[in-house]
Amino acid sequence: MLLGTLPARYSRFPYYMIDISWKNEKHDDGQAVAVPNGLRVVESLLLEKFAPEDIAVFHTDELNLFVGEDTRVVGFHAHNPLGITFATDVYAHFYGAEVEPINAAELKRMVTHPILEKHKHHIKTIVGGPGS
Repeated sequence: MLLGTLPARYSRFPYYMIDISWKNEKHDDGQAVAVPNGLRVVESLLLEKFAPEDIAVFHTDELNLFVGEDTRVVGFHAHNPLGITFATDVYAHFYGAEVEPINAAELKRMVTHPILEKHKHHIKTIVGGPGS
């Protein structure tokens, strides 16, 4: 919980002192090993109608591997997309009222990714999850 309440400017190495929290386990093809259960539910529903090669579940850092001319929809899971839960507001604002909590900064980083901008003419973006 406390990691999610950090101001974004202190969330990356060297401020946090270790970089392990940002390394996500992935399969050889780049897809995520572990994601929130809700994403796996959506994946299983999509697999009822679409071929497995048409669906990918991956972390944001892998967008370049999976988003291209054939991509039509990109969905993001967001736990606290605006960074406005009680704990986030309280702890992040210890550093000042103008700070951006890590949760909000990470969602912004995802939805403004250059690959999405490049393909925006044919991609629909969906944000879901408990915070949406």
